Amino acid sequence: MSSVGLIVESSSDSPLGEEAESLLRAACVELDRRLRSGQPCRAEEILQSWPDLAEHVESALELIYAEYLTREELGETLQAEEFLQRFPQWRERLERLLKLHTVFETRVDAEATDTKPGGTTFGNYVILAQLSGYKSKSIN
Repeated sequence: MSSVGLIVESSSDSPLGEEAESLLRAACVELDRRLRSGQPCRAEEILQSWPDLAEHVESALELIYAEYLTREELGETLQAEEFLQRFPQWRERLERLLKLHTVFETRVDAEATDTKPGGTTFGNYVILAQLSGYKSKSIN
């Protein structure tokens, strides 16, 4: 199961309530389940099925990013431009998000060192688990 927690730029969208957050999590789980089982699935399909998600930019971006990360984990060759073309209404914000992802992945690959019991370190952090993103804690 992929669980993506993004920090995206705030906008005029109202913050997600508990019910909307649960809907987003369910949508991410459904997308992840379908992709991992080999079924075709795209964020657009989920957003069409659950239009309330599309009304919240942060939710839509998180779902799109969940698709990107899951496909990456599955070994697919991804082109950021394809995702940007699929979502022109959020192109600018999605482009920043995917650039940050690329920079972070490059830095993790370049700076990661194996450690014993905690896992892989990145600067002053040890990566505890990958949840289609990274969960970490400070080691200092």
